Amino acid sequence: MGLFDRFRRVVKSNINDMISKAESPEKMLTQLIEDMNGQLIDSKNAVASVIVDEKQLERQLLQQRTRPEDWEKRAVLAVHEGQDDLAKRALVRKQELDEHVSSYQDQWHSRDTSAFEAFYRMAKKGGPDSKRRRTPNGRSTSSTPATGRSNASSSSSRD
Repeated sequence: MGLFDRFRRVVKSNINDMISKAESPEKMLTQLIEDMNGQLIDSKNAVASVIVDEKQLERQLLQQRTRPEDWEKRAVLAVHEGQDDLAKRALVRKQELDEHVSSYQDQWHSRDTSAFEAFYRMAKKGGPDSKRRRTPNGRSTSSTPATGRSNASSSSSRD
């Protein structure tokens, strides 16, 4: 069995040596920059999506706020014309629309919370900065999720 252990050790050391020679700090940094650029694009797209949703919700809220006023005017007009049943239906419709407006306002107020939660999930998911990697000097680093700072570990693990 000593022969197989020695053979395994030689093969393992040769493979590790080939990997070390193939590992280029310049290529690693270039790949890291490309990954970060990809994350930047994803973040910009997410922000743009949130802004579009916010504008659409704001537009819908403004539109919904005017509708109950229109129905109230119709009810007043119906009362002046002596059509009380039509006025009652207009007031019922106005009340329904007021509830819709209230719902839109609740969504409008909760938009800040939902946007914050979306960005928190995206940050928590992490990217190249949150993964373990090797620095050009061969030391292993990892970033802490809370601070995002990189902490170099003092142990180098090489087989």
